[in-house]
Amino acid sequence: MLAMIGTTLPVILIFALGIWCRKSNFLSPETMKDMKKFVINVAVPCVLFETFVNMEIKMEQLTLLILMLILLALVMVGGKLCDFIPTLKYKYNPYICSGFSFALLGIGLFSMIYGPENLGIFSIMGLAQELFVWSFYYLIFRIDTQNKKLDLKILLNIIKSPIIISIALGIIFNIFGIISMLGTNSIMVGTLKAVSYIAAISTPFMLISLGYGLTFETKYIKSSIKLMGIRAGVLFFIGAVFKVLIIDNIIETNTLFNISYITFLLLPPMFSLPLLVAEEGTEEDANIVNCVVGIYTIISILAIMALSVIAPSLN
Repeated sequence: MLAMIGTTLPVILIFALGIWCRKSNFLSPETMKDMKKFVINVAVPCVLFETFVNMEIKMEQLTLLILMLILLALVMVGGKLCDFIPTLKYKYNPYICSGFSFALLGIGLFSMIYGPENLGIFSIMGLAQELFVWSFYYLIFRIDTQNKKLDLKILLNIIKSPIIISIALGIIFNIFGIISMLGTNSIMVGTLKAVSYIAAISTPFMLISLGYGLTFETKYIKSSIKLMGIRAGVLFFIGAVFKVLIIDNIIETNTLFNISYITFLLLPPMFSLPLLVAEEGTEEDANIVNCVVGIYTIISILAIMALSVIAPSLN
């Protein structure tokens, strides 16, 4: 128990540091915006590149990727079906239910608790999330709420995403053994060390920016609690049924897989969702969704840390 407290306490302390930075005005909003930009576009891609370049790639991982894409689509459909119940109807239900903040929270938190050497399965789930978001989620959101159509710009955004590029490079380097071929090259070795150094700072930067940015208004808490309940209900009903009936009959699972799967489902909605809603929704909608993301994130961090105490150690 003491060892696990030692593992999870840094998460709490660094998160609290972010809250202190905002309350004391130690860091400006502009600085935090730049920090978040750095994390998403540089630090997280370095983490993902390292993960995929060192991963033992198997056919089961492609199968898992496809299964997770199906699961994400089913969760979005489940959110939409909630609109047929009058008391649950809300036009953003499908998007609150189906997006996960894998890049800004999931990968750093999982890596800190379970170690970067255990990121493999969780990263495949995250890859499915990124592919789903960039190729389907944003497209459906804009078609549904803004009456936009698929265009070349959307496709280019998918290809140009630093996260997608880093994953693709990691897989290519892995399959063709480029890392081992260039392992004696001092420039390549130095470059890989730089990638490792940048990857190492991604988690504290993420947690500081999360603690800094989490704000919500009390008058929207009641509406937010209902939406959080819808998300949790849809996720864990569909997630449990899909795992028992589909995943467990196709993929050989183990403790690491189960922990990765549960952790993934515990992640909060994407932090970009309030910004998407603000583009076309009312100010009230944007505030409600922001409140959902804020409260759900705190609960999510606590739940993931509780899981790490309950679950067997992976080390």
